Amino acid sequence: MPAPCCNLSAPLHVVQTLYQNAGAPLGCHETFGVPEHFKQAFLTDSSAREKVPVIGSDSEANPPREGSLVRFRGMVADMEDPEYYYGCVKYKDGSWATSKYGGTGVIRSNEEPTDSRVWERRPFHCVPVPGEASWVARAPNASEECTVYVYDQHDQNVPLHSVVDVIGVYTTAPEVVGLVEENKDEDQKTEALAPRAKHQVHAIILDPQTEGTVSPEQQQEREQLMGSSARVLQAREAALKLLQHALGGDALGAEALLLSLLSQATTRAPGQPTTSSAPLNIILPPESPMTSAASAPSSSATSAAASSSQPSIPTSFGAALHAVLGALSPLCTYLPLSVDHCNSCAWAPKRDFDNNRLSRSPLQLSNGTVLLVDETPMGEGRLSETGLSSFQALNTLIQEQALLYDFQVYKHPVPVNVTPIVLSKGRSMMHGSLPMKLHLKPSQALPTVAQVASAVAALNAQELQDIRTYLAAAKQQQYGLSESMVKQLQEEFVAARKGNRMFSPENFHAQLTVARLAALSFGEQDLSMDRWKYVLNFEKQLESREPKK
Repeated sequence: MPAPCCNLSAPLHVVQTLYQNAGAPLGCHETFGVPEHFKQAFLTDSSAREKVPVIGSDSEANPPREGSLVRFRGMVADMEDPEYYYGCVKYKDGSWATSKYGGTGVIRSNEEPTDSRVWERRPFHCVPVPGEASWVARAPNASEECTVYVYDQHDQNVPLHSVVDVIGVYTTAPEVVGLVEENKDEDQKTEALAPRAKHQVHAIILDPQTEGTVSPEQQQEREQLMGSSARVLQAREAALKLLQHALGGDALGAEALLLSLLSQATTRAPGQPTTSSAPLNIILPPESPMTSAASAPSSSATSAAASSSQPSIPTSFGAALHAVLGALSPLCTYLPLSVDHCNSCAWAPKRDFDNNRLSRSPLQLSNGTVLLVDETPMGEGRLSETGLSSFQALNTLIQEQALLYDFQVYKHPVPVNVTPIVLSKGRSMMHGSLPMKLHLKPSQALPTVAQVASAVAALNAQELQDIRTYLAAAKQQQYGLSESMVKQLQEEFVAARKGNRMFSPENFHAQLTVARLAALSFGEQDLSMDRWKYVLNFEKQLESREPKK
């Protein structure tokens, strides 16, 4: 029987035909050509892909049809244990039918199967991508949670917090068809299901989106820009100008913020601070007005505080900085702190074994997210045990680039790769985790959200696109040290130790990290002595702003 075309309204008919064409295989991990068939239809033809309905903001008013083909894009917030289900059944006439990819309708209600096979799949609990900007040119971000059923061991390449783009079969009713216990020597019985999201997608195509995942057109755009030193410098200056406006005219602050935006964890050791990232602490002067913002942050990036039952009110400066970062970074989330917010919910995701589900956390973020933490709303109050645990989770995330998952009897660190920026008035509560400290010196009034939005709108479309492309491309550039530079740096370390016996290897690693970011910001893939001197001068300027002891 020839394979039919991929009908959007009847994908399970295609699945069933391919299953029969493959000789009705009985093995759990047999795909019978389904993923390949749908990839050929929808991944090689962008126009066909665009016709697939997306589970998005209008799904409530116009829900997809049961059993139809849909697209979904979201972040993996939880991976449940594998489910066991009747993957194929045999009838009296000797024919087999499969329920793989959501085809439970093949199990005839008026006929008892004569044989069956138990197969395995794994449910992912997916949520809207936190902090994703509206300008990101991808499939629309989901607005609701979704259970994605993953088949054929795709889950081996999908870590927690991954953003996934899925094409699959849409269902709504909870799947209770033949979920059985693994131990088949005992009486088979249905296992208790974890609560299911209203929307469910049985993944036929599952495409994990990493931070560096770009289309061929985007890759070409990055290569063209980074291949021209003049365009790199032009985009760098435009980015600095916008950041300087957001920081009240502080040019050194704009430089520090730019370098921090290029930071990411490239090396890590369990339980140890990451020496490859440069979290930035922006310390505001005491006279800075920190009134509550009249409105929530820009809709271009979602506030992490929104996931809490008692979110803090953003400060005007925090909201304005969030707005500019959300205009430049595809993923940016804002976490204003208060005593009530810290005490209201645990920020370390916690496994509820009664429901077999993880609790949501505002710190569950996909790689590449800029996390703006605002300590300035913190007032007087007492942190509860939950609040202290929340701070521990936040501090671990910033210092070790790991999110602690609470499994009641132990805490398991899950690697993350986020860019933390912390606003504080005076000494930060997480000062030990923030190696780069900027005492802000604005030369003019700090801008409002509206003023920042006007500054972004004043850029023409190409200028703004060049800044975004520059930041993304510079962050992903290859970087290395020549043998001669390594020797010179060793001499620099020895000289620094002679001049200051308190200068530690950790201090030197921090300098090397800033040097890498500075080189990348200029489009350079290796470190020169001139750039090293630039970094030492930059650090001296930061130190000169520190209060006299």
